[in-house]
Amino acid sequence: MGLIAWLLVAQGVTTAAIQGRLTQADGSPIAGAIVHVVNLSNGRRWQVITQSAGGYVIEDAGVGGPYRIEARALGFAPEVRAGIVLTLGQRLAADFELQPAAIELAPREIAAAADPILNAGRTGPGEVISRARIAQFPNLGRDFLAFVGRRAGDVVT
Repeated sequence: MGLIAWLLVAQGVTTAAIQGRLTQADGSPIAGAIVHVVNLSNGRRWQVITQSAGGYVIEDAGVGGPYRIEARALGFAPEVRAGIVLTLGQRLAADFELQPAAIELAPREIAAAADPILNAGRTGPGEVISRARIAQFPNLGRDFLAFVGRRAGDVVT
């Protein structure tokens, strides 16, 4: 009996966790934001997306560090915390209040040219296939609809 109790005591927590909430300045949650965590000592990375209430959880983070936590969301300035060291069994609360930021995207130049095959001035069939030529094509059942991509039972609206 004493051996079993000793084995149960040896089954302890060996990691830490990081959790938090991302909010705006008025306290409303930011859903769909990205939280990126990096253990700078070994390069292990985690990336989670915040839930509808702005919360996130990263389990099974190794003890030690230092860790770097970056929170970012579209329309907000990213926020970074670095130098975080986790202890055994710790559940670090890392809340972020992101500030609105205007995002300027790089301009793109788009060029277009008229396609000579798809010309609005060109109407009517592109090619007329004669009955004699159709008769030469391999076609089980001699069904014309097989040439236009339809089968005999298809409904045409």
